[in-house]
Amino acid sequence: MKKITLLILAILVGFSLAACGTMVKAVEKAVSDKQASEENGEGEDGGEAGAALQTITSAESSLTLSFPKAWKVYHGELHDDASIEIANPAKEQYMIVLEESAEDFVEGFNVDDYLEIFLEGMVEGIDLEVEPVIQPAKFGKDGLDARQARMSGAVDSIKVEYFLVCAEVNGIFYQVIAWSLPSRFDAAKPLYDEVIASATF
Repeated sequence: MKKITLLILAILVGFSLAACGTMVKAVEKAVSDKQASEENGEGEDGGEAGAALQTITSAESSLTLSFPKAWKVYHGELHDDASIEIANPAKEQYMIVLEESAEDFVEGFNVDDYLEIFLEGMVEGIDLEVEPVIQPAKFGKDGLDARQARMSGAVDSIKVEYFLVCAEVNGIFYQVIAWSLPSRFDAAKPLYDEVIASATF
């Protein structure tokens, strides 16, 4: 449960105007990267679905994801416990992956339980505009069964739209969390879908 709790705090604090500590550094770095990308004319390619791709492999498992070349890879700056952190700050596109062993949960605990715990904690910390609804989804190139949820709300007057996909594969719970500002989310969503669909294990 540790990572779930930390993620709730990290994402919410990351968009808080009163953020402090490591999340302030993460936000500052994202802003700096965004400004540098805009000054260099970067981020315009790779901001569309079907753009040239690069691949990353998780440090914790054999999970690989393909994502646009305009995105950057982060290491502990978006979330301390994420196995994958990728983003295009110029486009306000962010995605992380958390992994936890199914052995750490009680027998019978499944992906629906995993996602519900996250959502329950998260909705307590934001002013919800759209209630999250868990729906069936597919994960990876093999179209593995998964669950997804989309939600939006505000933290310290800043609106954020979240997209989550959870799956259990080979005894590991994978949670992919992507987010953007509402004004940028519709453009980002096809990219998020492509990255999630690219997963191999």
